[in-house]
Amino acid sequence: MKSIALSVIVCTVLFLHDVSHATVWYIHPDSTLNSIQDGMDLCATGDTVLVGAGTYIENINFNGMAITVISEYGADTTIIDGSSPAHPDSGSVILFASGEDTTSVLQGFTITNGSGTNFTGVGTIGGGILCFGASSPTITGNTITVNEAFWGGGGIASLYSSPVIDSNTISDNASDTMGGGILVYDNSEALVANNIIMSNTSVYGGGIWITGIYSNPMIMNNYIVDNAAFGFGGYGSGGGGGTAWSAAPTFQGNSIVNNSANYSGSGLYCTASSTPLFIDNTITGNTSTYGAIRCNDNAAPIFESCNISGNNASGASIFQCTLTFDSCTISNNQYYGVQCSGNVEAVISWCNIYGHSGYGVHNGYVSDTIDAKNNWWGDATGPYHPTANPGGLGDPVSDYVDFDPWLADSVQWVGIQEEPLANPIEKAEILGATIFRGPLQLPEGRKCKVFDITGRVVEPNRIQAGIYFIEIDGVVTQKVVKVR
Repeated sequence: MKSIALSVIVCTVLFLHDVSHATVWYIHPDSTLNSIQDGMDLCATGDTVLVGAGTYIENINFNGMAITVISEYGADTTIIDGSSPAHPDSGSVILFASGEDTTSVLQGFTITNGSGTNFTGVGTIGGGILCFGASSPTITGNTITVNEAFWGGGGIASLYSSPVIDSNTISDNASDTMGGGILVYDNSEALVANNIIMSNTSVYGGGIWITGIYSNPMIMNNYIVDNAAFGFGGYGSGGGGGTAWSAAPTFQGNSIVNNSANYSGSGLYCTASSTPLFIDNTITGNTSTYGAIRCNDNAAPIFESCNISGNNASGASIFQCTLTFDSCTISNNQYYGVQCSGNVEAVISWCNIYGHSGYGVHNGYVSDTIDAKNNWWGDATGPYHPTANPGGLGDPVSDYVDFDPWLADSVQWVGIQEEPLANPIEKAEILGATIFRGPLQLPEGRKCKVFDITGRVVEPNRIQAGIYFIEIDGVVTQKVVKVR
């Protein structure tokens, strides 16, 4: 089980201050104080810069200040246009580069026409917003659109930082290298939650790209749609997003829909020894040559409770990596369900795999057998194989796929039992998890806590369908999945 940090998720920033000590500086295009940066420069810790409606042509720097910069009437009417930076190498519209923390808040703006900050040897980074130098601000309720950066993070870039990026619309940004919408790079533990990430473009990771050691962000409850990865010579990968170079992010509860790539991984691309964890994501309607999910180059992703369906290629294309599919639905993809080739170690279990025009699971590398036991293949008779199961009416499997035993019925992984069962707990040990049907009862006389995947404590009577962790007497002991 992948360890999780028990951290507090900030989902919505409330505009609350101690008014007896804080000052509100009002900015308006028609007033004497008509520059956002000028207002910020007047601030002390805890102050607020309240910005009236209008267009402000400037590039602003928080300079480490713990202040709130907020629009009066929201992003639709309040625009920060970074098209005229004082120096061409400093074209990010918003800069956090002085150790800001979550009390440095940017809220309610349209941020546009940024060109990024130049880093010698690589190019520009962070077209709209750049977080750098251990800065961890709160960025919420903004529209970040039509920005660009050559190297990465057309919309937002986080380098050696851990910002909270919550409830923004990040659209129509571009990078010539990676992370058209968002780039999370090296030693970054960003929280990216509840955003719309839409119509961004790059070569790698049209929507979002996560790369580098100790880059372990939480990517939660985002709508990642209509992004594209298009590279010269047809090598664009990761239309929706991707991971590389030892990054270990957690993706949970995202919808990754209608993205495209002119090479591979229209939804997701995992490469270069990255170890991402994907939980409860929907990956559908994505278009590329080699799979809605493409994994290669010693990546080791884990997919749990994901829906990988209706994509215009194979559901997943796997090459030279280690892979786990646990409790997923892989269905109705145009070609194969899972296609493996070239030194793959794969475990595919407790999944629903059906409705493919080609193989449900195909293994093109004879030296490794794919472990695909305990799956539902679309029919009680199991998958079709011409010699090992010629009577199977489910999706076919190739040679070197170990599919026996199979499940005689589909696996139901969502929903809550409305009426208690006669025996309130029916459980089965599955891959270290405890699967509960009915009310969850914790051991009597023991000190127990239940945490969701983000590390938040959940009251036992409020547990719904999903993946949780039980801590008994201070020790996290098991993963719990509540099902129908």
